[in-house]
Amino acid sequence: MLSLPKLSGLKLWCRADLGVQLAGSKLKTWKDQSGNGNDLVQATDAARPTFLVSSANMGNGSSLQLSGAQKLTCAGLAPSQPNTIVVLAKFGSLSGNPGLIDDGSTRQLGYVASAGPSWTMDDGATLTGGTADTATHMFAFVFNGASSKLYIDWADVANASGNAGSSGGTGGFVIGTQSTGFMTGEIAEVLAYNRALSASEINQLAAYFADGLVNNTRPTWHPPSTLAVDGNSIFFGDLASPASLGFANRLAGYFPGANFVNSAVEGFTTPQVITQSALFTDPEYSALRPNNVVIMGEVVNDYHSGSNVATCIANLTSYVTARHAAGWKVVLCTPTPSSFFVDADRLSIRTSILGGATGADVVCDLGNPATVMGNASALANTSLYVDDTHPTSYGHSLLLPAALAAVKAVWQ
Repeated sequence: MLSLPKLSGLKLWCRADLGVQLAGSKLKTWKDQSGNGNDLVQATDAARPTFLVSSANMGNGSSLQLSGAQKLTCAGLAPSQPNTIVVLAKFGSLSGNPGLIDDGSTRQLGYVASAGPSWTMDDGATLTGGTADTATHMFAFVFNGASSKLYIDWADVANASGNAGSSGGTGGFVIGTQSTGFMTGEIAEVLAYNRALSASEINQLAAYFADGLVNNTRPTWHPPSTLAVDGNSIFFGDLASPASLGFANRLAGYFPGANFVNSAVEGFTTPQVITQSALFTDPEYSALRPNNVVIMGEVVNDYHSGSNVATCIANLTSYVTARHAAGWKVVLCTPTPSSFFVDADRLSIRTSILGGATGADVVCDLGNPATVMGNASALANTSLYVDDTHPTSYGHSLLLPAALAAVKAVWQ
């Protein structure tokens, strides 16, 4: 599946295979992956969407099912203009003016005008166009006063371009309703940007969604109840720093019952990590407990201290062997770019790790050169890296899905 395009201004990103916190079969919190903390929540059980692990309507990926009385809110996100709201969704019914998005007040609406039925957006003036249907679509609402637009998939909706007004953005953000008209159907992903995206940027997002739908590769989430999360995990590596970015804490939020700890070791040669023996002798991290996992993040310090590629791989292999002997499972991450690395050497280490040279139980590929974070040129992008080594919160949000998938592969 294609990665989410790197577009500036992302304020909220919720995807049904990530950050799903359930109450039974219903979703109570949908964690924001943008790094801004704009979680979508619902405190009332009857108003919570039902979580679907796999839906044929969403390329066999996960989704939220709404039956006409459910919604999720984010009080802290006030979508004042200009902004763009993008939702991957499927309406199950077109009657009753069902709403997809709302600003929580009286405007910034995206819904079906059932008199048509037509696709509609409104922020004090109404833009209506096209013929609404019950197929799965990417909906992109670009609120920008007189130059507002409504896109369905990658095309402008007929007659839905012009002045949508400018009176909204005061009551937070809501999905699943437009004040009074609740949606029946499914939602799989929501994005909010604090600017008006261009047509070419909308096309990039449409390609991202279409790839997963057409190829049936939308990601699925395995709820915590299907995971043996009575174990512990320790996160080693440069990726865990600076501590304020909290990568390990972000991981822990998706696996209730597990204990994730940043070791504060910015490398993981065998001597460096074994010196942190307290982490392996403390009863809390006893290997006698099931499903203990150590996640090894990068080999930056090993390389920076003078080890060549062959020595780095040898050190990793030695470390994996030692952890296996102590009863742990090992997730080994490929290194992301760093100014310390000759990039050809970094990619050579990545190739060895992916080829199984170290004996790790699961490989987590964070250094894929085909992705934004895998390119050495990304180091100069301050929205991706704090400096020339450490990812920002947004950078972490791009890397997190791979780490989650790796942990799930061990714990299932």
